[in-house]
Amino acid sequence: MRHNLFLSIFLALLFNIVAPVIQAKDVLPSKIANPRDNNSPAIPKDSRQTVIEDSQTSGNDSSTTITKDSSQTVTVDIQPSVDNSSTTIDSSQTIIDDNPTIVDDSSASITKNSSQTVTDNTIQHQTVADPAYLRTTLPESAFIYLRVPNLWGLLGAPSGNIFDKLLRTEAHIKAILGIRSGIIEHFLPHVPADLQDTTKFFLAEIRSPLELAILAPTSAQAYGPSIPEVLLTVTFNQSEPAAINRALQALITQFPGVDLLVPLQKDGNGQLAAFGMPIQMYFDTTQHRLFLRLSLSNNAKSLQQRLAELTPTPNHPIHTVETSIDASGQGLLMWFSPAKLLKVAERLGRFREVVMLRATGLAEAKAIALGMGGSGGKQRIKMLLDMPQVGLRKLLPGLHSDVPFMAAPGLDTVLMLGLPTEKDIAHFEDAIRPMMSTSNYQVYEAGKAQLEQATGLNIGQLAATFGGELLALHDQSGYYLALGVRDQTNYNTLLTNLVRTFKLQHETRELLGTKFHHLKIILPSEVDDPEMPGLLRTFVDQPTHVYWAEDSGYLLFSDVPQVLMDHIQAFKKRSVANWLRDKQGVDPSGALLLASLSSKGVPQFLYHFHLWLLTYLGDLTNHPVDLFTFPSARDLNLPKAGAYSVQFTSSPTQVALELVYESNPLDVLLTVGGLPTVAFAGIAASIAIPAFLASINEPKAVEVPPGTIKTIVAIRNQLEELYMLMEKYPSTFEADLLVDRLPMLPDATLNLEPDTGVVTINFSETSDHPGDLILVPSRTLQNNIEWTCQGSLATAMPAEVCPQ
Repeated sequence: MRHNLFLSIFLALLFNIVAPVIQAKDVLPSKIANPRDNNSPAIPKDSRQTVIEDSQTSGNDSSTTITKDSSQTVTVDIQPSVDNSSTTIDSSQTIIDDNPTIVDDSSASITKNSSQTVTDNTIQHQTVADPAYLRTTLPESAFIYLRVPNLWGLLGAPSGNIFDKLLRTEAHIKAILGIRSGIIEHFLPHVPADLQDTTKFFLAEIRSPLELAILAPTSAQAYGPSIPEVLLTVTFNQSEPAAINRALQALITQFPGVDLLVPLQKDGNGQLAAFGMPIQMYFDTTQHRLFLRLSLSNNAKSLQQRLAELTPTPNHPIHTVETSIDASGQGLLMWFSPAKLLKVAERLGRFREVVMLRATGLAEAKAIALGMGGSGGKQRIKMLLDMPQVGLRKLLPGLHSDVPFMAAPGLDTVLMLGLPTEKDIAHFEDAIRPMMSTSNYQVYEAGKAQLEQATGLNIGQLAATFGGELLALHDQSGYYLALGVRDQTNYNTLLTNLVRTFKLQHETRELLGTKFHHLKIILPSEVDDPEMPGLLRTFVDQPTHVYWAEDSGYLLFSDVPQVLMDHIQAFKKRSVANWLRDKQGVDPSGALLLASLSSKGVPQFLYHFHLWLLTYLGDLTNHPVDLFTFPSARDLNLPKAGAYSVQFTSSPTQVALELVYESNPLDVLLTVGGLPTVAFAGIAASIAIPAFLASINEPKAVEVPPGTIKTIVAIRNQLEELYMLMEKYPSTFEADLLVDRLPMLPDATLNLEPDTGVVTINFSETSDHPGDLILVPSRTLQNNIEWTCQGSLATAMPAEVCPQ
């Protein structure tokens, strides 16, 4: 129950997604068959089993034949994920669940007797949703692509992160399918009546992400209207065109101006009209895939011709971008080609806009993308501009560094600032000079002159002196900074000039075969008050000490030299770059800004939270989840620490901003706010909510009602428990979380003082007992908490609240 903090957020997201969607009938049966239970209800025979290969495209086609007695034979064609195949099922057989996807890269033959339910030993490789299809067959003419995730794909399909092994287990698949059925059974009646069919069809039958592609006019259309065409596709569980027709008919009733002109026929063809524009349809009953196409060009190809051209395109430019954002084919992705977009805009007569955009250098950009998904073993949200250093891109450096620094063991935090080169400074000045007025640029030049006078080096020489990064790290040595040095001569010149110009006290020592530096800086007091007492001025005017050492091409800085000594003497040092790539899932080579840390215990905590959430949703939907069938964190071989990073990349070819996490963006709260804080909130909610829900229902009395007393005791006891668990009182953030998550006393306001645990309860004038009560905790020698009461109501409280 400690995870109530996230529950309301999850449910809000869930029901905001499932409400306004496609309508239809004849959907999922009310109960999902248990693959280990021969009495489980059967799925209708139009259900299917789709074969993919670990959510990735495979080049091998094979088949699996499942043989029972003479009355039941199941043949499953194993195809690449780009071509999900159908299942031929005899009417007498029972399937293990509603359309599980089976991942298997080899053929097999399985024989069972006639009394057994048809199951497959590859249940651990099943998934609850298909990956996207159009992404792997995207025509070269496509210049915009949008993928909207499937709800069940987000919740239960493997996406390349630490929980993939869990998501392939029979127990997890069964839990997700049961929750899906339970939501349909128990929550669908609460959806507005006119949306119930739509919502039901969406929840039960949509099996893949929704994909949309916009295709540029081809050369064959050069003398006709140069209108792009739109291609949309999605995969269903249903195989019957009639069921899809009902869904479409229900959907278009929600959108005035849209009509179903020709329902899908037995051959799969049909037609819609949206505000007078024809939309061709085709439903592939073998693949259960619906295609829609909008084209206003008179000489455009037919939908059938277009679909015939959808063959694998492994070299399409989208794949490079997609691999770095969402290689699973399940997540959100928006991609477009600026160069192709500008050409289409020109053909549509938007010449002025095209000229303005070309001036920014956008015509040289290969891609712009935004997405959320799994890549490189981590989950990430990423925005990316694939563009060389031309136009406005010159304002940002083109960084590339191998980050050769070697950290001591126990590395868990890296902050990185990429340093520009002399060439980057020149590019920057070329870019800003046309943008600045003459007077402003003269101010900029004057600032450069002052910098050179103080340091003895101009701005270009400074950029050439240090690089390629400034690192702030924490490992077993402690916290320290590492600054790369490119030019030792310039560094010595800079140090000499700074010491002389600012009259600094500088000394060096040779220790451990390393040159150590100590700089004593005495700054003028910021407080210029002649009446300040001499003793106080003594404290204010104390010098600042800076220590650094020269080691392996880096300057290492710390508040005390012992940290640097420990670092220099450390054994088994490891590459920071390898740690970031292998453990954290980020590439630091082009990073302008990077923050990455490893948080111990988070993967295990997230897994336990996930199990708790499944249990809660199972109970909520009347499909209980048996947690004893799930593996432990050790069984899943979860990493001991979670990896979390924020990175802004400015490489010679790309600008990108990304957030990297293990399984959910909310994971970052466990790292940024600290695991103890979030655990504190969860514990607080689990302890407080049941007590408060019980107490607020107590009847009121003439004096202080028993229910109010019980609630106050619950507050006091809860703080005692939290203090013993966390060994501290709530901080400001934790106190706000706790107070906001708890029901309030009738006619009263409650305040929790941060870091002290003091509780102030103010009862309003309309209350039967107006006044205030202040509960003050103190720790005893026996490590217990004692309470004293203050305020106008202190004497009215019984001993159980205020021991006298």
